[in-house]
Amino acid sequence: MVMANLVKDVIIQILLRLSVKSLCRLKCVCKSWRLLISDPHFIRMHLNLATRNNCVNCQRWRLCLTSFSLPSVYSVGYEAYDRAVAVTIDYPLKRDFYDEVKFIGSCNGLLCVASEPGILLLINPSTREAEEIPRLGNRRPFTQSSLPYMYGFGYAQSINDYKLVKISCKGSVFVYSLKANSWREVGMFPYRILALDPGIQLNGAIHWVVSHSTDSQIIGAFDLVEEKFWDVSPPASVKNFYGIGVFGECLCILPDTDITSHNDFWIMKSYGIKESWTKVVITIPYFRMKPLGVFENHRALLEIDGKLVVYNFIDGTCTDLVIHGIPVGIEFEVETYIESLFSPYLRLALRADIRQS
Repeated sequence: MVMANLVKDVIIQILLRLSVKSLCRLKCVCKSWRLLISDPHFIRMHLNLATRNNCVNCQRWRLCLTSFSLPSVYSVGYEAYDRAVAVTIDYPLKRDFYDEVKFIGSCNGLLCVASEPGILLLINPSTREAEEIPRLGNRRPFTQSSLPYMYGFGYAQSINDYKLVKISCKGSVFVYSLKANSWREVGMFPYRILALDPGIQLNGAIHWVVSHSTDSQIIGAFDLVEEKFWDVSPPASVKNFYGIGVFGECLCILPDTDITSHNDFWIMKSYGIKESWTKVVITIPYFRMKPLGVFENHRALLEIDGKLVVYNFIDGTCTDLVIHGIPVGIEFEVETYIESLFSPYLRLALRADIRQS
């Protein structure tokens, strides 16, 4: 019995270090392996092992690309710091008549997207699973003919639930819970909407660039557990900024560059502590920049004025990231995600956690 348990533990440790693609194949080997790999506890351990290394060039971090010029969504894996390969992502709810797919956010391997026919989807690019999010009443969530909305997608760890936040231009705030598989109206948006960019998830909250009236911009945060808004103040010297992001697990803001280019941005080293804002200076001037992730050896992947570049913070040099499989010169939208076994049908497992607690 002891030897049998030892062998099982060794098998589990081996399986935890395999890619999602390999694990999906191994589920066909035997019933016991299928049950093990499908077990929510194994899925969480598999994810936790991957997230110990937050470098974008590690085995299971990926980029996702979409473009109005391309008929599909692409997953991008790294060959080296400056080389990557893109492959088409096929999923069950994919339709040829979807003219454009817009990223809302990604979390634990789940990608939330909106498509122009009015569909909101949860996709796991690694397992190729997808599920449509129920529509809010008779409203079509994302069409050019309807009022636009501002979105945010994230995970509330303390309650083990994934939530999608939807804010109308009139200020109504709706929250979709994956665990409950339903929408609720939770109040009014307490800020002035400045742009319809999707919110940034960090520390169990969604963040947007907003203002209280005509004042300088601030960051409005929505706590996914308490479902309440609170302010995140920018550095005292920064009055206007066009965007926010996550850089090395820190919240960051990007200066307003409507008139002149910038070569700096700010990161909040201690989340929620205004005094921890720190300026980061790079050698590349830019009008629009989005940090995508960090490599090992003091490198970072940045989207700068429509190009993906690998920037070296030691010597200030940069190299274009060449992606094989994507035409050169097209404009695209990019999102990061991590390979995981988490399913868009996760609400069944989430509800099981409730019954077991």
